Amino acid sequence: MASTIVGDSGRVYVKSDVLQRNREDDNLSIFKAESGGQSFAVKRVSRPFYNMSVRLATEFAGSRRLRMHADCNQKEGVLIYPYYTTTLLSLLRDKPDFSPTQRYKILRYTAEAIAELHNKNWIHIGKFSKIYMPND
Repeated sequence: MASTIVGDSGRVYVKSDVLQRNREDDNLSIFKAESGGQSFAVKRVSRPFYNMSVRLATEFAGSRRLRMHADCNQKEGVLIYPYYTTTLLSLLRDKPDFSPTQRYKILRYTAEAIAELHNKNWIHIGKFSKIYMPND
């Protein structure tokens, strides 16, 4: 029987594949999940990380540049993100026909997203290789 998670929105997510296994605690692994014909990434996190993520989402509500969780489960400390199949860097690497103008635009929007964080005294310490692009 498939495991399910119910977001605070009421939406039900059916977990399937493990996207990234946590060797120390399988509960902290990242799973792919399906809901309403769409794919999502489901990630259980520590309470401090969960609280910070909720605070970030509130502070940057309406941002077009920053990807925040789409749903969550407060009781279980779970964040739910849209699922993407590729990364920004692999997209640029695998599509050599991307014009310099398109590459510049992607990099500019990425820099603007980081600047948006900095303008509110947040810092970005993530890896750019983990910035996932839409699955279109």
